Amino acid sequence: MSLIRTREETLRLVCNRDELRSRAPALPPRPMTFGDREALLPIDSKSNGTWVAVSDAGLVFTVLNVNRGWISARPDTTSRGEIIPALLHCDDLDHVIARIGDLEAERFNPFHLVSCGASAGADVLWDGRRVAVRRWSLDCLPLLFTSSGLGDESVDPPRRELFDRMLVLGGQAARAQDEFHRHAWPNLPHLSVSMSRADARTVSRTVIEMSRDRAWMSYEPIEEAPAGQRMPRYPRETMECHDLRCELKRRPDSNSLPYCSVDRARWLRISHAGARGLAGD
Repeated sequence: MSLIRTREETLRLVCNRDELRSRAPALPPRPMTFGDREALLPIDSKSNGTWVAVSDAGLVFTVLNVNRGWISARPDTTSRGEIIPALLHCDDLDHVIARIGDLEAERFNPFHLVSCGASAGADVLWDGRRVAVRRWSLDCLPLLFTSSGLGDESVDPPRRELFDRMLVLGGQAARAQDEFHRHAWPNLPHLSVSMSRADARTVSRTVIEMSRDRAWMSYEPIEEAPAGQRMPRYPRETMECHDLRCELKRRPDSNSLPYCSVDRARWLRISHAGARGLAGD
């Protein structure tokens, strides 16, 4: 997962999802209600949780598995897909951080949670031994967070070197970020950003763009080419993508809490006092 801030001052998150080949496909993004908040998120068909989301509080979230050599995954833990839904009711980053203790990290296998708002971000690392919370300014962007079932230490150096070359030295451009997340080394598919190995592969790519008053999510399921073949490169408009846009506006009765409003079919329309639902035909 990577975070950049474009020249237009848009926060942009791109998240590849690497999953076991045996896992059922996820469900495309949908609007859902969490307390007084609305959010857009894809749904894992096994856990009914998620790994990435954006809320009408102007917050983006993603969670990664952590694979360190000193701890083995336990089968009796709560799904990490429940972490983000437990935080989507939060009004701001301070609220998110305050809620971290209530999650009881020990219930989960190790994870790395990242949340970011309009002016700052935070990440929470549970490595199986301790919980570490770190806050940072958006001046730290671009940032890369990565993991692998082979061991995070196996994939981080080559992916980070590529990230630094393409986005740290090359500038924070949306096109470069997309190219990074589609990158695959032909001779090192298991270490690639868009990865593939016998038991797992990159199955989808999610993009979130958030400005001061709008948020947009695009979800792209990724098909795998037959053995010995390469998938053709189609123009972006022809890909099977699921786009959801929401507009973040100030609530009529508040100077700080935004609400979400959209104006076309399959997009979420929310009024502060009115009904929630899908807008238009």
